[in-house]
Amino acid sequence: DCGTIHLCLSLMAFSRIKNNITMYKIQCPSTSVAQLRGHADGPIHIIRFTCDGNYCITGGNDRTVRLWNPTRVDPAYRPPLSTKLSSQEYYARQYSQNYGGDESAQQQQQYLPSALPMQTYSEGHVHPVHAITTNSSSTILLSSSDRTLVATNLVTAQTVQKWWGHTARIEYVACLGGGGETNSNNVGEEIYASASYDATVRLWDARSQSKEP
Repeated sequence: DCGTIHLCLSLMAFSRIKNNITMYKIQCPSTSVAQLRGHADGPIHIIRFTCDGNYCITGGNDRTVRLWNPTRVDPAYRPPLSTKLSSQEYYARQYSQNYGGDESAQQQQQYLPSALPMQTYSEGHVHPVHAITTNSSSTILLSSSDRTLVATNLVTAQTVQKWWGHTARIEYVACLGGGGETNSNNVGEEIYASASYDATVRLWDARSQSKEP
């Protein structure tokens, strides 16, 4: 469905011996467990988990970024076949009884619970969002709006800073540095990188007032 994401897990592992690459499929759950409902009609371009793995963020053609808790059910969502049952009740009664039967995939999807939406970020996005990430402390959302790089406070949903300079759409963003065994002080966390269809990668210093990379 447009504007809806089905959450499941599928991992691939790769090993390289000399010039040969072997691909292995890791046995992980592959059954859809929830839907992220809320984006307006149109494609969802990207989904990522926050660094702590507790939440996920999505960017869509509706020029918004949305934050979700994929492990909790949205109590406000009413399944299409019922106006009386809550999402949890509907999921418990219908999904467990019918999923895996003779129903079509589309029929089975209606039994999936709706994940809990946490926040919507629209400020600063005047074009579809194609790239998103968060810093290691999950306090800053980094996203793209066509050729513009946008930094947003994840808690307040307020735009912190913008950068311009690319001559084509930004397709990938990253926060450099951050925490880890050798970098517990998050050194370099405010250095951002953006990759664009203009065939350049640019580095930006959020501590500087300069808009130049």
